[in-house]
Amino acid sequence: MTRKRLNVVMLILAIILIPVAYLAILNIVIPKDGTRFLIGWEDNTFQTEWTLAYLGPVNASMSSESGVLKVFGDGDLKEGNLVTAQRTSDLEFDLNKYKYINVSIMTSGFDTAARIVIWTESNPDYAYTVLLKTYNDTNWHTEIIDLSYFGIDGSSLFMIELGWMQLYDGSSSTAFYRQLSFSSLEVT
Repeated sequence: MTRKRLNVVMLILAIILIPVAYLAILNIVIPKDGTRFLIGWEDNTFQTEWTLAYLGPVNASMSSESGVLKVFGDGDLKEGNLVTAQRTSDLEFDLNKYKYINVSIMTSGFDTAARIVIWTESNPDYAYTVLLKTYNDTNWHTEIIDLSYFGIDGSSLFMIELGWMQLYDGSSSTAFYRQLSFSSLEVT
């Protein structure tokens, strides 16, 4: 390689490396704003206080193992079948402050929509479906849901439902939930 080509290569490397090094040093030296979630209420065990509810002729069950809630339905499931785990006790916290739901979800297939419903009163008119979603694989997905988007600011919390809805006729459906929390968002 000639001296002229070597100088050109060195110049190109300097043009690329100096800005990269500069940005790396800035990231280390200058503090940056960030966000974090502060937990107001959580259930990472699902061991107690959950009851099973379902709509339609379905063989339903619910179990908890290693911090994972399993809501299961079997039989000749029809479109529209619902199965949920419900929790109504120990839910007193400020929804104005802790308005984000964080939860990881996994379902058994395309015919199963994970479903989260928040009740602010015992009256069904005050039940808000905040998630009804299918997943294109059977891996865990973490959902962070802002309840204020659904008009739930400042309300008391009566009940949480975690479950699934059958989207079309099929055999069985299961929704798994873990790491459920109600959190606030803080800028650091």
